[in-house]
Amino acid sequence: VAIRNATLFLNNAVNQSAAVALNATPQVFTVFGLPQGAYSWKVQTCDWTGNCLNTSALDLNIDSIGPSAALANPVDALNATAVSVLSATIADNFALRNATLYIVNSSGVWQANETNVTLTNNTLVTFTLGLADQRNYTWNVRTCDASNNCAFAAANRTFTIDAAAPSVSSSAPVQGYNSSNATIDFTFTASDGVA
Repeated sequence: VAIRNATLFLNNAVNQSAAVALNATPQVFTVFGLPQGAYSWKVQTCDWTGNCLNTSALDLNIDSIGPSAALANPVDALNATAVSVLSATIADNFALRNATLYIVNSSGVWQANETNVTLTNNTLVTFTLGLADQRNYTWNVRTCDASNNCAFAAANRTFTIDAAAPSVSSSAPVQGYNSSNATIDFTFTASDGVA
């Protein structure tokens, strides 16, 4: 006995039915314009004697809305002797897949530094680093959802690690300088390893 028809169910409601032309041949139901949302789908096939069988229900999500990342710590333009934790709050309308910390490396190139895949929606994700170079850093977080929509936080942030004190030397007036003039120019040179 041959297959008579197949019926597509979306969220337990009949979406469409069609006669099955060839036995044991893949068939396709095309559904246009599904709105954002979660769906359960299955197919029921029936033969000419009225015997019917359903596939197991499967889930799918239509999600074209990207996730969001809001940088939390450190604050923008921070000057510190050390920075070991960077964080951002991430959120999505369905399911988060990962969040990746990007830092501009010492050559000026954006580079993925660390990826976190253990995420809870609308919570703070932290990245623990061992940044030892004294320099300026630019950073951001890129998050992706299960539908492969990805987005960076709206704006990059910067911070500077500077653990060494600046140097300073005086050159004038010299030690033991004597003057009858009440106006004195004091000359010194200061420098720091981080601009």
